[in-house]
Amino acid sequence: MSGKVVHGARVHVAFEGTKIGVLTNITENEDYGVQGVYGIGNLTPQELVALRFSGTFNFSKLVLSSEKISELQYAERAGKDAAAVSRAILTKEGFSVIIEDKYTKANIATIHGCILSNLSITVGENAIVTQNGSGQYGEPMITP
Repeated sequence: MSGKVVHGARVHVAFEGTKIGVLTNITENEDYGVQGVYGIGNLTPQELVALRFSGTFNFSKLVLSSEKISELQYAERAGKDAAAVSRAILTKEGFSVIIEDKYTKANIATIHGCILSNLSITVGENAIVTQNGSGQYGEPMITP
């Protein structure tokens, strides 16, 4: 991704290697919990150490394909309807977020092990229905 300009990136939700939906307006954040190591009497740190990893993402719309979900082997094993399988994938099993170039389909970045934390829908009077959500993941984003 370094040094490239990407026009019209697409963000896909994938499970077991199958794209099952899309996200829009995603913002991803990685926190490495960096802390300074100080010597006795030193005002400045001697080194900076990453102590933990925490990954979060926010988005403004999530759309899943019930057709794609029903085709998954997981759905056959679980023996549930698409809505129940969707909830299990988003909140228990985990999914991947794949960011790809709209035109070349080249992979820009992938985030594995995502779990949805919250999802909200706002229906206002004389307004567009909006959806917002956020999630967490446990491994750093992979870029080719």
